[in-house]
Amino acid sequence: MDRNLNERVELLEATVTGLSALPDQFNALSSQFLQLRQDVRDDISGLRADMIAGDSRLRDEIAAGDSRLRADLGSEMRDTRKELRSEMRDMREELRGEMRDMREELRVEMRGMGEELRGEMRGMREGLRGEIRASHDDLRDQLSDVQKEFAAALLTSHQEVLTQMRLLHEEVLTRIATLGETRS
Repeated sequence: MDRNLNERVELLEATVTGLSALPDQFNALSSQFLQLRQDVRDDISGLRADMIAGDSRLRDEIAAGDSRLRADLGSEMRDTRKELRSEMRDMREELRGEMRDMREELRVEMRGMGEELRGEMRGMREGLRGEIRASHDDLRDQLSDVQKEFAAALLTSHQEVLTQMRLLHEEVLTRIATLGETRS
């Protein structure tokens, strides 16, 4: 009878020793899960910050390009106007007599040229605006694609975390059931 009792006590001590390691294992799993969750949050925050910074940089670049384009076109128009006026003054002194005879003809031609130049400049401006819009739309589409990929990756990560949590939960329940059976 003492031998049975000793064996039972030893068996009970071995069981209690095994059970005493469970809280440490559970705490280790819990801390790993918390670390994983924090890592996922940090990654998501980093991605959001990168997307916001990229969008801001894109807006700044577009605004800077538009400003430069306007400044360049305005400067070219002023320079062209100044050059034309200068040439006209020089020629006026030389060809004053001929200009009197051809004044009306030159005025008509100059108006036509001015309209033609304006038309070409409008066309160029519209073309450049179209290219800027197309670039902007392309970048917007790319950002949209990145956001979709990010959402899909986040959903996949979320599902993997849930699967791991279920597995861990089932494993803990299995171990508790095993311990319950061992006690019985």
